[in-house]
Amino acid sequence: MSQSAADNLFPEESLANPAIARCARAWSSTYRVNISIGSSKVSASLEAGEAFRKAMPALTSADNVRDFVACVASGLLISAISSGDAARLLYAAQVAQRAFPRPSAPPQTNP
Repeated sequence: MSQSAADNLFPEESLANPAIARCARAWSSTYRVNISIGSSKVSASLEAGEAFRKAMPALTSADNVRDFVACVASGLLISAISSGDAARLLYAAQVAQRAFPRPSAPPQTNP
């Protein structure tokens, strides 16, 4: 994969999400650096995948959980995250989401 291919790996519409954009930048810059120092494409991709995962949002709010899930899906599509890791990460997001209070339903009025 060339440097330009790494830059074009992420669809433009997915980069509208700031969390995905941050993970994509981490992946692309790490891949480019590793290629520039002579790493193999496989090694550069593995290092870039680690950078992608480290750039994912912390599971500290409901919004972050949604962004985390979006990053997992994006990472899965570009092979920055393996399917086994994706399953574990999505389970962690599910558990985290349950820890946040749910908005209460508005009270029903009786006519």
